[in-house]
Amino acid sequence: MRKRYRATLRALNSDCIGRQAHGFANFEVTDDDALQIRIEMFNTPADMNHMAVLESTGSDAPVVAATSAQDQNHDGVVDEEEAEQVSGKVFVPLDNAPDKLKLVGSKYPEADDNGFYIYQQRVVVSALRDQLRKRYGRDVFTLDNTVIYVNGVQSDVILPKTVASDLDKSKPYLTLPIAVGKLRKVMG
Repeated sequence: MRKRYRATLRALNSDCIGRQAHGFANFEVTDDDALQIRIEMFNTPADMNHMAVLESTGSDAPVVAATSAQDQNHDGVVDEEEAEQVSGKVFVPLDNAPDKLKLVGSKYPEADDNGFYIYQQRVVVSALRDQLRKRYGRDVFTLDNTVIYVNGVQSDVILPKTVASDLDKSKPYLTLPIAVGKLRKVMG
């Protein structure tokens, strides 16, 4: 049975990057064990790759999309670690091979000179589930309880020293959330 999910991606951290990144995401699980993903983003930092990820707790614990309220250290920025507090730490990279679960060294979508990009990918659901079982010890795949983050600003954006990143402590600008949305089932 086909299932469709949609998220409206709204800006996060727009004050520090000077742009209101926004867009939408459509996920469709098909009858032939495929997940078809399409994301369209507008007004992102231009001419750069944007790491996008799915985040979840991997359990029934509900997740929510981060807002400015997650700025726990009051530095004016919601960083990756603060966002994880409400969205979880189970990551699926939205790169050229999501089922490999390789966050670093993958090819992520690149925005054009207007900050626009389209990401499209087809993933074999069973292969993704297998990789998630290997990494987390159980099947943690769910789209009903998942948040999408689009990340990344140019290295010359001045960020407070308190901005943190689990992925690369020396380059928190790579994982700075710029847009976020929670997937909602719209069919199936």
